[in-house]
Amino acid sequence: MLKIDTYLDNQTIPLTEAESQELREIGRKLEINLTLENTDQGVVFSPNGLVGSAALSTRTIVIAPRYRVFDFDVILRMWHYVGFGRLDVPKSEVGATISDFSKYVVSLFLSELDRLVNLRGSYIQHQEEISHFRGRMKFPEQVVIRSLNPSRFFCVFDEFTLDNPMNQLLLLALEKVFLSGLADDRPHVIARLLKRFAFIRTSALPFSRAEIDAVINQAKSSALDRHYEFALSLARIIVLDMASAARGEGGLTQAFLLNYNLLFQDFVTRILVHFTNLDLKSGPDVDYSYWTDENDVDHRRFIRPDIVHGYNAKEKVCLSVLDVKNKVPPQKGDYFSPSDIYEVFFYSRILKAENILLIYPINMARDHYTLNLVMDDQAVRVTAVFINLRQDTSANFHHEVKRFSSAVEALL
Repeated sequence: MLKIDTYLDNQTIPLTEAESQELREIGRKLEINLTLENTDQGVVFSPNGLVGSAALSTRTIVIAPRYRVFDFDVILRMWHYVGFGRLDVPKSEVGATISDFSKYVVSLFLSELDRLVNLRGSYIQHQEEISHFRGRMKFPEQVVIRSLNPSRFFCVFDEFTLDNPMNQLLLLALEKVFLSGLADDRPHVIARLLKRFAFIRTSALPFSRAEIDAVINQAKSSALDRHYEFALSLARIIVLDMASAARGEGGLTQAFLLNYNLLFQDFVTRILVHFTNLDLKSGPDVDYSYWTDENDVDHRRFIRPDIVHGYNAKEKVCLSVLDVKNKVPPQKGDYFSPSDIYEVFFYSRILKAENILLIYPINMARDHYTLNLVMDDQAVRVTAVFINLRQDTSANFHHEVKRFSSAVEALL
């Protein structure tokens, strides 16, 4: 059994040259740029917010969040909410570690998909004139169709045989699971599911993150059953964040790497938009340029705050800046990190914001606290706000999300 080395997502990880090549291949398959640098001590890898595991040919590297708020339910709840706006996911019944995340997600995906395709009565059946037989034939209609076009069939079939982008995504994840070897203990389930999706084309499957996100957006507007939505969420994780070698390849076996920085930021943005009436905009909508040396274009710089409140696009000013921090929050007594204060005060000066929120994830209840600053005759209120991600049930998680959103709305 290969040894397991565990690191935090803000540490540098020493690698051999062979390991660095394997990690570069993982980055290529996952379409992410991994930070690999050559130093005097050799090649080092900086996760910069990536969490997960990579099973290399020599060892398994595990990367955990620096603030140690991690379990399967936290990941799945945030991921599912970013995708479908739902906070309810099945509670994990296994005491696994982060290195087992790929195997757990695969097991959960197969169970959810197997349950879906066996609950035929609860899903829509389609009646359609098609060129190849599937499902059940409708004989009265078939008699009429055959008299007009003998090569056509009138059939009734279930939605899992429809060749649409949502089923294509499910099939893509299913094929990736089969190739990974992570479900070799459930061969009959894999075979049964692959047979059920036999009518889905594989040549037109989406591969890029943008295309898969477009499929999820389409699914959100399709009024799907919540179990169908959760299966699509798991499929999205498998396709986007799990890299696997095909059977027979050497080296890489499997890897799961998720950008926790982006996930937490997306999650916070979406719950605040949904649970508050605040006028919020996220970073991509608030690109702001300024000059460090008058109007010299060579000295032009850009800033992109995480979230702004009350943004005036014409004047390029806002009422408040919300900075989402995927990091260990300051402990009571330390209150604020100087580097955090410098960063948000710079945002405040450029965007003329008088109110700054620093948002941290934690694993216990904690009250927010405020620091009032006056710098260069500008008064700024900086408040640390916390969201407790460690909840034992979906109901408690939903309660914490609403509590956090109400606190933010009251502060702004």
